[in-house]
Amino acid sequence: MIRSYNVIIKLIDRYDYGGALELLSEIGLENSDAAVLMDSCRYAVNFDFKTARHLLYNLTEEYEATPEIKFLKKKPSEPHGWRP
Repeated sequence: MIRSYNVIIKLIDRYDYGGALELLSEIGLENSDAAVLMDSCRYAVNFDFKTARHLLYNLTEEYEATPEIKFLKKKPSEPHGWRP
């Protein structure tokens, strides 16, 4: 598991969110919050922000409640108030 974690971190560092998502699926975490975030990032780096934002609604309530996710889910026309 540690080796997979290290590989996932390297893939994320290289902006290979699709690769990280594939590895998460291979180790049985395809429905995890980490997989949802990887899938969202995969769309965001391809400038499909609408789909990326929509996927964030698949996160568990625990993660949806964080200020970072609330910020990401806001529409561009809404005031942000929080800065990353």
